[in-house]
Amino acid sequence: MSFLITGSAKKLGREIALNLSKDYPLILHYFRSQKEVFFLKEEIEKMGGKAEIIYGDFSSIEGTYDFLARYHTKTKGIIYSASLYHFGSFLTTPQEKALSLWNGNFFACYLLIKALIPSLIAQKGSILTLGVAGLSSPFADLRTSWYTLCKSNLWMMTKALAKELAPHQVRCNMVSPGYLQESVDMPSDFDQIPMKRPASYQEVVEAIRFLLDEKNRYITGQNIEVAGGVRL
Repeated sequence: MSFLITGSAKKLGREIALNLSKDYPLILHYFRSQKEVFFLKEEIEKMGGKAEIIYGDFSSIEGTYDFLARYHTKTKGIIYSASLYHFGSFLTTPQEKALSLWNGNFFACYLLIKALIPSLIAQKGSILTLGVAGLSSPFADLRTSWYTLCKSNLWMMTKALAKELAPHQVRCNMVSPGYLQESVDMPSDFDQIPMKRPASYQEVVEAIRFLLDEKNRYITGQNIEVAGGVRL
């Protein structure tokens, strides 16, 4: 039974897909990175894995419904790695950009999970969302206000779904990175990071694998930060 990985074509999503392809057939979602996702599919197949590709624009409700109309695969799990990033405070972010951030980072995830619930329950599957460091102790963010708002709501939904789906043996957890290799907002001075370096993609993937491991089926509603002390 397959795992759906959204935003799988590049960076962290790509590393998640490469790692999980050793254990599961995958559905690789992409938005703009068509060339990259086809290269990823070829790489997975060369490694002996199985992967299908599906396009989806999660920046709008209409785009998300279009994706769901074409998605007919039974699913054991979903990893919502798709993410839209934007620098700006609440008042300086244009309304259209705010709506796309809301849809891409939160509401599309809700719509996908809701549509896939029957399959997830039947398979006693897993839902894993990607957050951001600092959600356990909310702070006033004027630098990426809408992005942080969406991730905060994603965390609240993750916890609520974990409790609602626990009787069905469906687990729902989050992994929240701090600064990652190739982060667009990487500090120029690593002394600003408690561990003096960003996280590698592999370090985040290891936390994801831990939460997906069948031996850890009693863990749900948790958020593991892979942030090296950022925003503690």
